[in-house]
Amino acid sequence: MAECEVGLDARINALYDAETNAPLLNDAINVVVNTIQKDIVTHTLSRHLKAIMNSWIRTHSWYIDHKIRMSKFEHCLHNVVSREMRRHVIDLLKIRDKEYEYGLGSSVNEDDLALEVLRVSMSEFTSNYFWDINAKLTAEAERYRQSNGECLIDRDFEKTFSWFSKRTMSIHYRLPHVATIPKNVIPLEVLALDFKHDLKWECSICLELDSVNHVNLFTSHCVRTACKHIFHMACLYDCKRIYLQQKENHNKMCVPCPLCRAPIY
Repeated sequence: MAECEVGLDARINALYDAETNAPLLNDAINVVVNTIQKDIVTHTLSRHLKAIMNSWIRTHSWYIDHKIRMSKFEHCLHNVVSREMRRHVIDLLKIRDKEYEYGLGSSVNEDDLALEVLRVSMSEFTSNYFWDINAKLTAEAERYRQSNGECLIDRDFEKTFSWFSKRTMSIHYRLPHVATIPKNVIPLEVLALDFKHDLKWECSICLELDSVNHVNLFTSHCVRTACKHIFHMACLYDCKRIYLQQKENHNKMCVPCPLCRAPIY
């Protein structure tokens, strides 16, 4: 029995670590990281984590690399999400494999991995139902601080997290590297895989009914914008990435709709 468990663990770990599945997992992890950062309320974070964040502001070292705008906070969060994604998806794959063992299928494969990654990343994983973000993120930030020889002082613990913007000449309490989105913004609506399009519909980006850009189930959905236009998720993400990577657009928070130029966040 123990040998079977070891064999199952090895097989599922190999499936998760397969190089061909890296794009799927990276897409999902990035979505979760961005979702958490967008929704996070800094004053609810642990006192110790806020002290570490205050020390990064105090020493003008919020970013690891200013060129790619990678913040220490995002780096730590990415490490935590990567570990938690792996743990939860592998646990779910083990359950699914047990179901197959009892005659409900064969054995877990890439399609099962994609479904569990989608399930975890787009629903429960972004809530505290699965994990305690405060405890795990605090521990990760503390490891980063110690490994880089960073010091905390009493003043870092004495105030809530905040930073001063020279551009707006005001104090802010959000994460410095996360752009603010205007109120009443309608987010992208992710449509079901079996969504019924109009008979003459085609994606205005790739001009196809089925996306030729997506490499996995996670990005094969369609999304509906606030201006009611529908695109393949992968196609729209490619447009957003290319637009925001242009030097003149690096400070922008939205991209224009490919059809009507309305802002898409």
